[in-house]
Amino acid sequence: MGMAISIAFGAAFSSPARPLADILESGRLRVAVKDNVPPLGFRDDDGNLIGFEIDIARELAAELLGDRDAVELVPVTNVERIEAVVLDEVDVAIAQLALTSDRSRLVHFTSPYYYDGTAIATLQANAPDSALQLTSERIAVLTRSSAIGVLQAALPDVELVEITSYREGADLVLAGEVFGMAGDASILTGWAQDESSVTVLSPKLSGAGLAIAMPKGVDTSDLRRRMHRQMRAWKESGWLDERAAAWGLP
Repeated sequence: MGMAISIAFGAAFSSPARPLADILESGRLRVAVKDNVPPLGFRDDDGNLIGFEIDIARELAAELLGDRDAVELVPVTNVERIEAVVLDEVDVAIAQLALTSDRSRLVHFTSPYYYDGTAIATLQANAPDSALQLTSERIAVLTRSSAIGVLQAALPDVELVEITSYREGADLVLAGEVFGMAGDASILTGWAQDESSVTVLSPKLSGAGLAIAMPKGVDTSDLRRRMHRQMRAWKESGWLDERAAAWGLP
């Protein structure tokens, strides 16, 4: 409720969202992205933004403007993702945004480019064939996260250990104080790619479609139609699946 109120108040003082014609005329696409969520959006050793969502942003610039580099990548926090679109600070957001009914009241979404969801990561040495084989194990999970309800429904006998950050959960897993950690499959995949002793169990225990957020309003209707056509083309060609697989996403 508080976020919606602050957005509505701030929107009265924001500049109008850019129609597609203005974006094309400017020669530059502004995209909100994450810079700390491998393999979706993060910085390499040289400080360059890379990742699956960064690939999408650059490919979108190539499709709209004919140049993969004709994009301004704007790193945002979780709180800023929707605000950046509503307050017209960016043209679109490709920033680990799950399509939800609450968010759809504020912004318009494309169809999902990737299905994230709750998964469990554990040490390779302890890994069962399936997450569904877990019974009484201790599983770390973020306090007040939606993953708690998912685990209670899918694995009612596991013992939940609430944590305040993924870093805390990772430390508990590596120290052997919990069997595993539950969280977004994309985030756990990034951890497993960085920590060779860790693996992400299959299957995911829930699904959440990550989608591109765009401004609402008549002025941006051309942009939204173009984005929907592009998403269909990427799916039909298999480009999205190929890029997700290239970044090791399950």
